Amino acid sequence: MLSRLRQAGLLPRKGLGQHFLHDPAILSQIASAGELTSGEAILEVGTGPGTLTRFLSGDRRRVITVEVDPAMLDFAREELAGREGITFLGFDALDGRGGLNPRLRRELEQVGPFKLVSNLPYGSATPLLLAVLESGLHLVLAIVTVQKEVAERLTAKLGTRDYSPLTVLAAYWAIADRLRVLPPGSFWPPPRVSSAVVKLRPHPKPFDSPEIYIAYRGWVHRLLSQRRKQLGGLLRDALGPAGEANALSLLALEPAVRPDRVPPRGFLRLAREFRSFEFDTPVTFP
Repeated sequence: MLSRLRQAGLLPRKGLGQHFLHDPAILSQIASAGELTSGEAILEVGTGPGTLTRFLSGDRRRVITVEVDPAMLDFAREELAGREGITFLGFDALDGRGGLNPRLRRELEQVGPFKLVSNLPYGSATPLLLAVLESGLHLVLAIVTVQKEVAERLTAKLGTRDYSPLTVLAAYWAIADRLRVLPPGSFWPPPRVSSAVVKLRPHPKPFDSPEIYIAYRGWVHRLLSQRRKQLGGLLRDALGPAGEANALSLLALEPAVRPDRVPPRGFLRLAREFRSFEFDTPVTFP
């Protein structure tokens, strides 16, 4: 595959975060982790040269694969010519505002339940994962290759350095587990950082309603974006002294602890109790 890419004059584009996973053993393991069955639908974001796509296709499965680089998408089409059930989409999977591209959403609405199995482009892994989780579409399972630091945030324990907005937002929708770390040499070109494969298994039902999630997301940003401050002071600034006392009682925490001691269920309690609270800070997802 690498020699054919070079012959075609195609090089990975740094601006698109392209690092192509080429080890057949690892590609097979990623596909196996997806628990693939006959006839199901799979979303792949970041087609690249089609190496993972080949392992995902077959057995009457429908693979929707998205690639923003038109030259790379043409190469993948040629590499996979004759394989049935693959839909090649040539656009950005995101809409530029934190959601899924409407064209991709329509495709996924038509197929119903789907799995996300992807070697995600480094630059868009976090917003893409959140967009899929927040979309309301029927995600069954996600197996994604991301930067190791993103994997550490997705799977971080309460109170650790990596416990972050991404940890808590993903936890609203799914349980995340790190499956394995991949060395840089598994990719072409080798990135400067290690990567990891993460499994996200969605909860049978989300914690609560979309309206509650908006408040949940707001509290996550408000508290974890100021994680060095004491929780009591942050709650007092937001809710006043009486609200602070009420919130601390709900959380069963002392005012001097840091906000990274608030578990996902704690943020949910805040969202339910104070959902009318006006967040004056834009919600962002580092």
